[in-house]
Amino acid sequence: MLEAMDRVQAAVERCKEFEQFEKDRDSQLIVERGLEIVSEASRHLPDALKQRHSNIPWKDIKNIGNILRHEYERSSKAILWETAQVHVLDLKAVCQAELQREVEREKAKELKIDTTPSLGSD
Repeated sequence: MLEAMDRVQAAVERCKEFEQFEKDRDSQLIVERGLEIVSEASRHLPDALKQRHSNIPWKDIKNIGNILRHEYERSSKAILWETAQVHVLDLKAVCQAELQREVEREKAKELKIDTTPSLGSD
C-alpha cells in the first residue's frame, strides 16, 4: 500500500501542475493503478484502525477503486489529480503512523518477556 502511494506521489511530483498531468498519459496510468491498489488494500484494514482515523474518507477510497476498475469512463483527470495530491498524502501519513504503532507494540511485547525464575530453579 505504501509502495503504491509512493508511486502515485512520484507521478504527481513529476508533473508539477495539473495541466502537465492532463497531458501525461503515463502518469495518469500510474496514478490510476496506484489508487486501485490502495483501494483494494484499504478493504483489508481492520475496522478499529479505520475508526481511529475517521477523518480519512474510507468509503470514498473503497469506491474509487470500483470506479477505476469498472466505470473507468466516469473517472476524471481532475479527480485523480486531487486524490493523488491531497488524499493520498493523508492516507500515507495514517499508514506510516499505524506501522510505527505496530512496531512499538511489538517492541513492548518483547520487553515484557518474563525472566522470573520458575519454582524449583536455583
